[in-house]
Amino acid sequence: MADNLICATSELPIILYVADMRETVAKMAQIHNASPSAAAAAGRTLTACTIIAAMQKYDEASITCTINCDGEIGRIITVANTVGHAKCEIQNPAATFRRNEQGKIDVAGIVGSGTLTVIKDVGLDKPYIGQTPLATGEIAEDFAYYFAKSEQVPTITALGVLVDANAKVAYAGGFVLMAMPGLEEEHIAALENKINQIPPVSEMFKSGHDCASIAELLIGNLGSFQIIKQLEPSYKCDCSKTRHEKGLIALGREELQEIIDEGKDIKTHCHFCNSEYEFSIEELGTLLGEA
Repeated sequence: MADNLICATSELPIILYVADMRETVAKMAQIHNASPSAAAAAGRTLTACTIIAAMQKYDEASITCTINCDGEIGRIITVANTVGHAKCEIQNPAATFRRNEQGKIDVAGIVGSGTLTVIKDVGLDKPYIGQTPLATGEIAEDFAYYFAKSEQVPTITALGVLVDANAKVAYAGGFVLMAMPGLEEEHIAALENKINQIPPVSEMFKSGHDCASIAELLIGNLGSFQIIKQLEPSYKCDCSKTRHEKGLIALGREELQEIIDEGKDIKTHCHFCNSEYEFSIEELGTLLGEA
């Protein structure tokens, strides 16, 4: 069953994004041979990045969300576009699997402190760059802090990845509920009360909920709502040999010449999908001419 992402609006000034990312996160974890802890941290980040990409009005927009931290996982880079294609790089996908005092995967333990950087490239002259310190290292709270501080939009953000008995990704997803200007305090209190009563988002998917029923659960009692956008997220890397050729050309003539002088074919590696591209000495010579 394909992943799903919806955007729903209400009679009230509320915008809600809900994403079921099970297949996308599972593929990410498989590609990187990620430990459950690394899969949880990266999966939460990838989900948030995909939701932010779905928020953009420009069709060609690309979102990059980077967690730079001092924890064992090191760095997480996620990229997503407006049609739901997403990819991820994990510096240390073998980060230690352990649980916290509540028995849940200890994401904060492998993330530690650091920064969250969000780059929005919407095709204009300069991309928008927002950066905030990590609030807790649990990822969801870190994105909520980013929304509040960098974009001045209060949100309720929930992200989750559930692994099965074989330490494989079984369920993954999340939601971002945005309170827009004009939302009254009583409605904010009602939303907060609702959030405190519902299970974790990954548990809701496990119990049979889909994106629409989670939306109904969250905002259905606040008036009628409608789904205004729907996507099918998927893990898709846009790397190619041509892209890697451009990367080699960008090294410059001097460095390319040094590689050629070694007299050996080389391979380049994509850190998002683990694809490799081989370049012969003859091909490198052609690239040298283009540099």
